[in-house]
Amino acid sequence: MKDKCITIDIMSAYIFKYISEEDKNQFEEHLSNCDLCLNKFIFMQQCLEEKIPVKTPDIKQDISSVIFKLIKQKIKGFWQWTNEITAPQWALYPAQPVLISSYSKNSCNISSYRSYNQNDEVQERNNMLITHNVNNFLINLFISKIEENNFSIKIRVLEDYNQVEDLSISLEKENGGYDSKNLDGSYVMFDSMSFGKYFLIVEQYADEKARLCFEINRQGLTIKD
Repeated sequence: MKDKCITIDIMSAYIFKYISEEDKNQFEEHLSNCDLCLNKFIFMQQCLEEKIPVKTPDIKQDISSVIFKLIKQKIKGFWQWTNEITAPQWALYPAQPVLISSYSKNSCNISSYRSYNQNDEVQERNNMLITHNVNNFLINLFISKIEENNFSIKIRVLEDYNQVEDLSISLEKENGGYDSKNLDGSYVMFDSMSFGKYFLIVEQYADEKARLCFEINRQGLTIKD
């Protein structure tokens, strides 16, 4: 965070208070040294307070409109694909998930995992970075569009901002396939997934701890209630 400007998702996590203490300190330190991020952050707060229109003399109008659009989308539980987001630090290290079970059905293409490393050119793809709270679990998603109708997804799950042992993460496609992996590293990855509606299920000792429903397509991702 010290070397790069702050993303909309990090700003949102700070405002809605689901950010770790370490990230909070880095956020505030960066904000104290970056006028551009400070102006964006102020503009974001004004948008959330419905103080529209607002005057932002230090932010170009095209940038302001993009920020406003992203904020409104996030409030609605919708994220669009963007080329402006690259992989976060946690998603750069190779994952070490263990495949538990999988099957393909009704054009749901689920393959065994492959790791990405720091040399992957994810910045050339359309990506999404999503943070969502479910119960006491913080679910981080980094999603890349790899083909016209397919995507890969890296999933990190924290409990009270700490890594959790003995977690399994499952992706179940509505009327489609099912894939489950143990969270043995910093994240698990599901590759070559087809667009559609999914249920992300977090289990510990065979007990369901969290469930997240989302629909993903060419326009982006929507979190369902």
